[in-house]
Amino acid sequence: MKEAVFKGRVVHGKEVGRTLGVPTLNFEPKPEGVDFGVYVGFVRILVPNSVEQKKYPSVANWGPQPTFKSEEPLLEVHVLDFSDELYGKEVSFEFLKKIRDVRTFESPEALKGQIQKDLVEARAFFA
Repeated sequence: MKEAVFKGRVVHGKEVGRTLGVPTLNFEPKPEGVDFGVYVGFVRILVPNSVEQKKYPSVANWGPQPTFKSEEPLLEVHVLDFSDELYGKEVSFEFLKKIRDVRTFESPEALKGQIQKDLVEARAFFA
């Protein structure tokens, strides 16, 4: 895939990821020109007047949430092994590799199982 870096502000979401045990950063505005799917990539916290920002390995879902009957596309990013508060901060997400398409699961528990598989694949990518 061609390089895609998206910059945005972290906003409050519906906390669906948190209820599934995988807290996520929710972005405003939405990315353009990137196919819906689950991706591995890097989050950078953008600090004014700083040339270099630390990269944090991450896994992201970009698109609708069909399991929850939501067609509004969202970019939700789970930063691996990270727990700092980032609401209101400017961050970027660099899309590195698509690992699967967005799809509907029969239940939130089935989705939770798939998310755990996605996390294993993301960790293997960064290993």
